[in-house]
Amino acid sequence: MDDDKAMLFYHLVKKHEGWETSAGMIIEMINSSGQKFPGKPRILVLDIEGHRNSEGGFDHEMWVLQHDVVQKMLSGYFTEVQMPLCHYRVNPETRRSDDDLPLALERDGDMLMLKGPDVP
Repeated sequence: MDDDKAMLFYHLVKKHEGWETSAGMIIEMINSSGQKFPGKPRILVLDIEGHRNSEGGFDHEMWVLQHDVVQKMLSGYFTEVQMPLCHYRVNPETRRSDDDLPLALERDGDMLMLKGPDVP
């Protein structure tokens, strides 16, 4: 595998999937790739099936997944993220080390926390 080429991760959130299931699948992709190919650049492409509210926007579940989980917590493990809400490249200086793996998402009441060996 060419070291300068990024790994592409694609996840389609099904109508019946909640944000926690989808977040777990994305975290598992990060953990698996970090173990097999540490330091390799990663691109996340996320599509969402359904999950719309009456105004046509995303329901709360998909807002949490895209904004709170992917954008705020997991972006540092990717070089680029493509989601329905936004598409962006991650600043290489903010890239998290694969030494932080394996990751797990934990809930403490209403707060979400990303846990890993070196994640505070």
